[in-house]
Amino acid sequence: MKKLIFTALSALVSGGLFAQTFSTPAEPKFQYSPVQKPQATRLNKTNISDWYNHLDFIAKSNVSASLTGSWAFSYGDTLPKLLFSTGEPSNPTWMGFGQVLDPKDDLIDLTDNPGIKLSKYVSYRVDSLRFTYCYVRNVDSIDDGMGGKMLLTDTMFVYQYKGSQISKNSFTGSGNKLALVGWNTGTRKGNNYYKVDTILLNANTGTGLSLSDNNIPEGKVTSKLLSLPTDSTTFKVNANKGLEANNLVGALIVFKSGQASTYNGNQDTLVLLNQKTDPLPPGTRRGNFLMFFTQRNEGVDNFANPTFYNTSQLPVKWAAYGQNAGWANGMVSGNAFVQEAFVDFDFLLSTTSDNVGISELKNDVFAASSVYPNPANSTDKILVAFNLKTDATVNVSIVNLMGQEVKKMDSKNYPSGSSVAEFDLAGMKAGVYMVNMTVNGVSQAKKLIITE
Repeated sequence: MKKLIFTALSALVSGGLFAQTFSTPAEPKFQYSPVQKPQATRLNKTNISDWYNHLDFIAKSNVSASLTGSWAFSYGDTLPKLLFSTGEPSNPTWMGFGQVLDPKDDLIDLTDNPGIKLSKYVSYRVDSLRFTYCYVRNVDSIDDGMGGKMLLTDTMFVYQYKGSQISKNSFTGSGNKLALVGWNTGTRKGNNYYKVDTILLNANTGTGLSLSDNNIPEGKVTSKLLSLPTDSTTFKVNANKGLEANNLVGALIVFKSGQASTYNGNQDTLVLLNQKTDPLPPGTRRGNFLMFFTQRNEGVDNFANPTFYNTSQLPVKWAAYGQNAGWANGMVSGNAFVQEAFVDFDFLLSTTSDNVGISELKNDVFAASSVYPNPANSTDKILVAFNLKTDATVNVSIVNLMGQEVKKMDSKNYPSGSSVAEFDLAGMKAGVYMVNMTVNGVSQAKKLIITE
């Protein structure tokens, strides 16, 4: 699989074009035990509250791809080594991880829950964040400088971004959109963020897993799920009808080690992973670190997305320190690699506009949204959201897969802009149908599943 990218990135690159091909760094393949994630509760028929995750969009859609899960390493300000069981060193890469969410992505139309798709006509707020991680703690104390010891505390920073704090750009060479959040190459932390949460990690938090005792069989690790509430009264995105709104949200996690960086010439003596090789080479030190879960499309087509901005955030070592002038932002996106990396990251969004799923206009007449709820049952009243360019009469009907009309709603006049039509399913049998909308001779259809 070949992918030449970064051929044009005008918003980030100074001095013209910057071309480069990247391969995702090789890392140990720890086994991953999925964390059971709680389900969200729908608010009502016209508002929604649900979790949004790009991995779910891919996994639940009909996109032909196979994603392989793996752990990736995140480290602090030092320049450590990974030391494998064979004794071979490798430089770790990531100084953080995160995600930008675009809840308008057409990929949601292909999933088993298309009703959560939003648009620039819908306002929403972020109620919570959650992500999968593993904190590996090999060192509990450090010298206090006075002949004694003190408890070692590591830190995890969780940055939140919205609107204009997220930049929108393109990979013209690969057909992908990309979005990047702020980064400070001097402090190797988030920059221009909305809010930051500081989480202390120490021996008393109960979140650590030690690899130093060589007792982790076959690379198994225990994953953890961290959920954080947000200040939802202000962490929200307001609809900007008729204009391109700043309607993205994002988050970034940065791990800072409490261990000071120690150099021997140009080589740091800190080792992040030493699972089976004992004793350690003279002068080396074990280190604490963070791992996060990713899924990668190994051996399949890339997920080129020319319109939407679902982008994983990965501050890579050489960019995070500002060592490459072409990357002023300090990070690269997960879709920038030959083997693309998708971070497991969830956003709990709630709509605030009493209107869900209004699609943007893609023709000169109207745009129909997904049907909600879907699947539905014969006791439901479904909502069909749509957007009209001008005042018009809207005809809605339900047809079976043979093209036969089985139910019709009375024609009704609607004003220009976004509206929702209600449709009673009483008396309909279980099966797969199409909801047809016709406006001024232009028709669009959406799939509807009715269950027992």
